[in-house]
Amino acid sequence: MGDLCFAESLDMLEESEYSPWVKTIFEGIKTGAKLRSMRILSGFTDYLIKDWLFKMKSVRAKQWEHWNYSKDRVDRRLARTPDRPDLWTKILEKGAPDDVNGLSLGEHHSTASLFMIAGTETTATALSGTTYHLLMNPDKLALLQREIRSAFASLDDMNLESLARQKYLMAVLQEGLRMYPPVPSALPRKVPAGGAEICGEWVPGGTTVGVHHLSTYRDPDCFRKPQEFHPERWLGDPEFKDDKLSALEPFSVGPRNCLGKVSRRRSFSGQTLYVLSLTFFDTEPCVA
Repeated sequence: MGDLCFAESLDMLEESEYSPWVKTIFEGIKTGAKLRSMRILSGFTDYLIKDWLFKMKSVRAKQWEHWNYSKDRVDRRLARTPDRPDLWTKILEKGAPDDVNGLSLGEHHSTASLFMIAGTETTATALSGTTYHLLMNPDKLALLQREIRSAFASLDDMNLESLARQKYLMAVLQEGLRMYPPVPSALPRKVPAGGAEICGEWVPGGTTVGVHHLSTYRDPDCFRKPQEFHPERWLGDPEFKDDKLSALEPFSVGPRNCLGKVSRRRSFSGQTLYVLSLTFFDTEPCVA
């Protein structure tokens, strides 16, 4: 994602270690999940975390650490023109920071900070989980390899549109997201003032609600053989005809859903995880 955003690699393959930036992102996500769980225990724990812990110098320093990593890379990217296009090439087509029609410099910085959280750990987690389940189910892996190799003569033939037409690939990605959702907990929302009816129950205004992804996707009321990896459920297999496929929304819905979604519906949510197919173009029947 660093390369895609800023035409500048994070060089994590040089020494097989995470960059300090990525370590900060991972630690922040894990710590945030724990603190979120503690905040909803009571009003007292919410106060302690929100009004005391979050304002500690050490915590603020970690927040600024991530911000400065992305800020510095944006500043370097704006100071040069790379040999090939990246995301900032498109952003700058709308106007430079000093252009009245463009983003302000601060907006460039905040956009980069968001990209480097939303576009990195979630994709890496989903691809890792999907790869694991394919390796544990070699018959499914063989089917995917056969589809990819019969559809493309070389890597140069692959693009977003051609990959999206590979039905088994899309089914594998959906099943991977079901078995190993990158956001396994609930994505909380607040009930508007005045309350609302949710699933036949009246919920008071101001209540925090959410759908817990991992438990929903492993619920036998929603999916047959929920603990097993079966991409065929997304391809109309009669064995899974009663599956509630619409229960899978791994990156939420509505105005707060994933920034990286392709605007493509049907039974697939069309994530940008199409890059997974590149993994299976080896000549040997394994994932490299």
